Amino acid sequence: MGAIFILACMRAFGMLLVLPLGREIRGVTGRLLFALGLGFVVALERSSAAEVASIAECILGLLLGALLALPTALLVAFARMGAELFDAARGQHMAELIDPLYADNISALALFARTAMWNFILLAGGLELLVAAYLQSFEIVPLNARAELSSSKIAEQVLLIVAHQFAEVMGRFLPLATLFLGVEIFLGFLSRLLPRISFVTESFTLKTVLGFLVLFIWATLAETFGVASHPLDLIRSVAYG
Repeated sequence: MGAIFILACMRAFGMLLVLPLGREIRGVTGRLLFALGLGFVVALERSSAAEVASIAECILGLLLGALLALPTALLVAFARMGAELFDAARGQHMAELIDPLYADNISALALFARTAMWNFILLAGGLELLVAAYLQSFEIVPLNARAELSSSKIAEQVLLIVAHQFAEVMGRFLPLATLFLGVEIFLGFLSRLLPRISFVTESFTLKTVLGFLVLFIWATLAETFGVASHPLDLIRSVAYG
């Protein structure tokens, strides 16, 4: 039972490791306790499986767990990236051009987008779905199976998900970038006509208002970023092709 417990904990910890649960001691401790709890549940159900847990099997379990949570983690990360692009395009970081020491690690809007997306996933039952997928993953890749997973196949599937998420973010940002560029061209033309008037403040305000108006329209009409239909989809594609 000890080997089963270790292998199950490694797969659970791999899944929890990539989720945005915080990098401080409290977040790491919560991950570890959650992984121990899931491992104990699996060990009780599968006490007749493998008796020895090798290092390779532990690494494989960690990797499979990370693959389970990867689409969810990428969704949160790309939501933050989209907010960072939005802030940069509307001139939020303009002060960095004058004083590089002014730079922040993360903008307020990016932090809000990251937190809001993670809360939305939790409220939609995403964590329960991940736990259910974790328990079902042992039917696809059992603990006592010497699975030969190709690293190239894993890399290919991960790159497909990353490319899809990146395309979703850029597909929504490019219209905003075009809008902001049009505002800059218009105000640049006005500054030529009225050289004594500075439109720097007006440019930031106008792009902010128009940008949030477009975001509000998207939030009410458009669907959210696309993700895999189920966390097990990536595991199935890696295990079975």
